[in-house]
Amino acid sequence: MVSRIHLYLPSLPLPSHAHSKNLSSWLASIYARTHPTDDEDFFEISTRYGSFALLMFSFASVAAGTILPQLTPTTYPSKNIFTVYNIYTASHLLFALFMMCTFFVETVGQSIVLIASIGIPWAVAMWVPFALVGEFVQRKELYDSIKANGNDVEREIGTSVSYASISSATSSPSLAEDSDEQEEFDSGMILGVHNMYIVFPQFIISVISAAIIKLVEELTNTGGGIDNIGKNDAYGWVFRFGGLMSLVAAFLSRYLIDLHVYR
Repeated sequence: MVSRIHLYLPSLPLPSHAHSKNLSSWLASIYARTHPTDDEDFFEISTRYGSFALLMFSFASVAAGTILPQLTPTTYPSKNIFTVYNIYTASHLLFALFMMCTFFVETVGQSIVLIASIGIPWAVAMWVPFALVGEFVQRKELYDSIKANGNDVEREIGTSVSYASISSATSSPSLAEDSDEQEEFDSGMILGVHNMYIVFPQFIISVISAAIIKLVEELTNTGGGIDNIGKNDAYGWVFRFGGLMSLVAAFLSRYLIDLHVYR
């Protein structure tokens, strides 16, 4: 049960603390292409640009997180195409598009706009998975409660969703007696696994990012010192790899269990 709901909750490879540093470093490398790195104000100015870009990222994320949920359907079924699932898939595709745009970024202004734009799919990544997991936990507990009381699940819940596919129903008197304790355990386990699926990929992408940066430096015969800032596009390739993984996530997101979520 737990593995199934999480197998289809792919997450965007978006900025954690480490990846925010990658964004700032990438912007600094863009800045270094048009400004000498031996300038005594180079790091101060590039850091200021990086901080401003992340600030714009935050503004875009807050705006998207406020507006997008208001576009979702208020009833089910609905002809509104802005369902939670479609928005989630679109956010992955949008992120992949933004990452491919790194091929064409040549100025600091362009990089700031691109970093700010990433705030849109980031807002979706911070909203949809948690909403779906919360909805799943709530409906499973309702399902188990009704099933334990011997009532008709479809009639009581009033939906055609096949809960048998996402929940193990209480099937014995001994389980029915401990239903409250079991439901609490299941809910905590689901949320715990969800948190693990958020944290674990960050460790993986940190290792992969370091490997990509090292590989690019080796292929371009450039090191990681101050004098080589802007002489390779290592961070750009890290983001493009993230864009490719986002396409995989977009594909997997189409296999999410439809919980008929609406506002």
